[in-house]
Amino acid sequence: MNLLLSCPVCFGDPSSPMTQSAKWGVLFLLAVVVCVLAAIASVAGVRGLPGAGAYCASKAALISYCESLRVELRGSGVRVVTIAPGFIDTPMTARNPYPMPFLMTVESFARQAADTILRGTSYRVIPWQMAALAPLLRLLPNWAFDRIMQGRARKPRIVSGA
Repeated sequence: MNLLLSCPVCFGDPSSPMTQSAKWGVLFLLAVVVCVLAAIASVAGVRGLPGAGAYCASKAALISYCESLRVELRGSGVRVVTIAPGFIDTPMTARNPYPMPFLMTVESFARQAADTILRGTSYRVIPWQMAALAPLLRLLPNWAFDRIMQGRARKPRIVSGA
């Protein structure tokens, strides 16, 4: 039996290029005799960022969960693919008051993510520039990371019902 599992991903507008690319990717995957579980995490799961504790924690948990599943499912015919994008130009990131290095378009991310899923790459940070930077951030000693992040702008909080 072939399964196609998809982790929760919020694409927003159903007519957006990302949603449309995802639909074509799902249709193509259904046509291929391959079992793939693909999860979209975030490079924010690599290291905690100021003002984004819950977001970073959830993405780190997703990366670890998929890593566990990848090992557990090895040999079962199910491939686990984890994708950790950097910044993507969306309405959600448009209000970020801080620099977003290597900002990519939705279309560019969707193409690279689909290629990664089709290749069955187990883990990939997109874009390549962020993939080079992410391991370095992880290797920084805490005192250096803390100094670099100190005083950085944070994403504004939305308070509802106030």
